[in-house]
Parts: sequence; C-alpha cells; structure tokens
Amino acid sequence: MTHKKRAQSAQRLKDPQGTAKPDGIAHYFAEKPAAGGTPRRPMMAPITGVSQESSPTSSVEPHEEPEETVRDILRNLPTKGDLERMLGKLEASFSARIEELDADIHQVGSRVLQLEEDRDVMEDRLSRLETGLEAHNTYIHHLHRALDDQDNRGRRNNLRLRGLPEPPDGGEHLMENLRIIFNKLLGKPPDAPVHFDRAHRALKPKGPQNTMPRDVICRLHYHRQKEEILQAARRRELKDPQGNILQLYPDLSWTTLQARRLLKPVTEALRERQIRYRWGYPFALLVNVEGVHYTIGCAADLPPLLKALAMEDIVILDWYGGASLDMVPPPPTQPQRPRWQTPSKRGRGMPRAQPSTPPMQPSN
Repeated sequence: MTHKKRAQSAQRLKDPQGTAKPDGIAHYFAEKPAAGGTPRRPMMAPITGVSQESSPTSSVEPHEEPEETVRDILRNLPTKGDLERMLGKLEASFSARIEELDADIHQVGSRVLQLEEDRDVMEDRLSRLETGLEAHNTYIHHLHRALDDQDNRGRRNNLRLRGLPEPPDGGEHLMENLRIIFNKLLGKPPDAPVHFDRAHRALKPKGPQNTMPRDVICRLHYHRQKEEILQAARRRELKDPQGNILQLYPDLSWTTLQARRLLKPVTEALRERQIRYRWGYPFALLVNVEGVHYTIGCAADLPPLLKALAMEDIVILDWYGGASLDMVPPPPTQPQRPRWQTPSKRGRGMPRAQPSTPPMQPSN
C-alpha cells in the first residue's frame, strides 16, 4: 500500500510530456516567452558604466569574506599579557590617586585636630573670662551699693521742700522762712530755735515765672529734729505763710530714687493687698508676707517675693548697673560632632562614626 502511494506521488510531479517540474522556487525567476512568441523587452534602462571589477560580487567571493573577517577579529583580540598590562596601569594610577587622597585626608585631619584643640583652649579661656566677668559684676554691684549708701548717709539730715514760691528778684531768706514753716508744723512758736547747717535751692537754672519753683534743700544739724519734722509732715498738711500747700520729702540719691521708681509695680501691689513695707539703708525694700521677711536689695531678690504674692514675673532692670550673666538667657546649644580620629587611631575593623543627620535622598 505504501509503495503504491509513493508511485502515485512521483507521477504527479511529472508534466503531461513526462518531464519533471523544477524543484524549489527557481521556476519563478526563469524567463518565460510572451504570448505572441516574441520575448518581452525589459522596462528598466540597462546598467552602463559599471565595470566588472567594481562589482562586489565579482571581486570577493561570498564564501571567503566572512572567513577572513572572523580571523582578523580573533587576531586583534587582546591577549592575557595585554590584559595584565592594562590592569597594572589602572592599578598604578588608582594607587597614586589613593595615596594623594590619603595624604590630603591626613593633612585635613591634622588641621581638624589643631582646630579642635584651639576650640578647647578658647572654651576654657571663655569660661574663665565669664567667671571673672561675673565676679567683676558682683564687685561693681557691691561698690555701687556702698557708694550709694555713702551718698545717702551724707544726705541723712537733709530735707527737700517742694512748692515754696520763689521771688522773682531772687532775694529770699530761706532759713527764716523754713524756721517759721517748721515751727508751725510742729506746733511751736515761730521764733523757736531750729538749727540749720545750710539751705539752698536745687542746683538747676531758674525757670520762668509761671513754672514750678525749684525745690528747697536744707540740712538740719540734728538728725532727731529732722525726723520729728518729717513725721509731723506725714500727719499734718504743710503750708507756707501765704497758704500754699507744700510737700516734704527726705533728700535721697539719684540711684535710690531710680530704684524706687523701678519697684513701683511691686509697691502698688503691696498697697492693694494692704501689706506694709518700708525702705531700708543701704537701699532695700523690707516686706513681711505671712510671717516671712523679704529684703529686696537688687533685682535678683525679686522672684521669691513675686512668688509669695502670686504675681506674674515683672521684668525690672538692675538699678546698680548691667544685667548679670545668670539673668541673660543662654545661647541655643549646637550639636556636637565627634572628635576627629586619624585612620591609624580608628583601627581596622572599627566602624566609622555615623553622621548626626540622615543622608540626603537622590531626587527623582
């Protein structure tokens, strides 16, 4: 059966004249005669001017060209020696660059070490300077307070009278007028003796006629008599012979007056709470709150009193000079970097110090 099918397929491949059909696709490229028997002329122009030598098909055989190209490529490939020489050059170049970087790192490291040592020295010097400045501030504070106390002690027998009219011609007898005013205040005869060391107007230029007259400053010889006049002025109204109302104050130094002005918010709060207070010498504000005695001699003594009075913090400048260093807010602390260590001191296998800030992420 199989033999019979093979014979039939072989007969199909033959044409009616008994010739075999061409194998493959060669018959598609074979030239066929036209229907009239005349061969068809080609429609493209014939190729002229091309020699046989310039044709690639005539100069190189198709089977020999790939063979020679592969041989040339294999012949031009680098050998093992070439690769070793290239790697040697790269290694020498990298070694030189690494040595330069190593030298630069060591140089930078030495500079960083020197800077850190200089910083430590500067920090020590700054700490000593701050300590010395704080001590100097304390000394100046004590000296200023002692000087202010000496000034007030020199004025302890002085009285300052405010509101006494000043004659336009300037001729006035202050001691006689003061004697009459003080005797009337004390309830004594006008000619009762009052011992004055001196009496004068405040040392400033005289103003126009319609302005406030200058204060009268008088010094009494006896401190007891001065205190009697001052206590009587607090109980009774003081007037001159013409009926003008006068005000009598103790004569105090400028620093003491400035300190009292600065402490005015505290004294007003004490008066609102009906808490008695008094002024001391050397200058101090003496207060007794619920059996606890407070002495305010400088601005640093205020916080305990304010806390006892349940008051908010009041910013009051120190009346004896600049603020102390402990009252100035410290500067913000800066993150401390680890001290520099040279590669030889780090040791092999020791991890390097991690940076305090996370590494930056690459942008997309």
